[in-house]
Amino acid sequence: MKFILPKHQQWKTLSFPFPIIIISVYYLMFYDMGMELSNGIYLFGLVFTLGILSWWLSVVANNCMNWLLPDSQQLPLRALCIFLSQLSIEIIIVSILFQALDRASLPGLELDHAHFLSALVLALLSNIIFNSIWQVRYIFEHWKSALTTKELLDQEQLLREYRGLREQLHPYFLFDSLYALGRLIAQDLERSLLYLDVLSKIYRAFLNENKKELCSLSQELEHVMLYVKLLETVNGVPILLDISLTGEQSAHYLPPFSIQRIIEDVKDYHYPDPNLPQIRIWTEEAYVYVEHGLHTHRNSTPSANLRSIVGRYNYLKIGQFSVKKNGNSLRYSLPLQVR
Repeated sequence: MKFILPKHQQWKTLSFPFPIIIISVYYLMFYDMGMELSNGIYLFGLVFTLGILSWWLSVVANNCMNWLLPDSQQLPLRALCIFLSQLSIEIIIVSILFQALDRASLPGLELDHAHFLSALVLALLSNIIFNSIWQVRYIFEHWKSALTTKELLDQEQLLREYRGLREQLHPYFLFDSLYALGRLIAQDLERSLLYLDVLSKIYRAFLNENKKELCSLSQELEHVMLYVKLLETVNGVPILLDISLTGEQSAHYLPPFSIQRIIEDVKDYHYPDPNLPQIRIWTEEAYVYVEHGLHTHRNSTPSANLRSIVGRYNYLKIGQFSVKKNGNSLRYSLPLQVR
């Protein structure tokens, strides 16, 4: 039953403002009565003890209602039940107080119904304020817990999509590469051997880097140069690259094979024309940009490469990958992780 006992934040209210409320209740009830000091100390001790009991029961009632009616949709019913329980507790506590005073028959002590009502209202209002504060905190923690759970579920979903896209591209790339190699062997054995050498280096890099979440921009450009050499070998047509980077930005990070997959997308975009337009790669601030011109032909097949890049950025939460048409060219914006 520990879940209904006072929590850390509730214990704090016992140190403040609880003593002020007890003094106020004592003052309201006995301020105009001439009594000896010993009788006054006795009365204060009685009020303080019953105040502690009232606070304890109020906390237990509040926590019990939170346990019985935990959902946010149950807030009106929970608030009504808490109010009725607090009212009952205060009536019982103050009634016990007056019964004890009546039996004590202290000299100079005269019970007054107006004092009784004032003390009851003050105690009730104090508990309502306390319970309102506790309820606000409970609702906030409940909301934060639900939000955390939702974020975890979303993160798991993104991770599944991320892994699915990552593994999906591997066999596609292998199939395309082997198909190109088969055609090349029939045409030119020397070029096919060169193609096979470059392909093995790409796969070695793929096996080493693909399971990493991030790689440096300089490493990524090494992957890009290998892939460009692979395309030039199989097509026999040079690809114009214009790369402009600074030394500092080359050490920044991005998801591995992101730019390579953009170049794959450029190839697919202009298929079947092997003459690709010039591809510019440059950095500005915490972004690396890739831009290429557009031919009249447009391949309408959805790009698994771009979906993979989007999935990785969404999972890693290092910025928003975007693609925009810029006149007669397409521009890809890739955020960099600064370390």
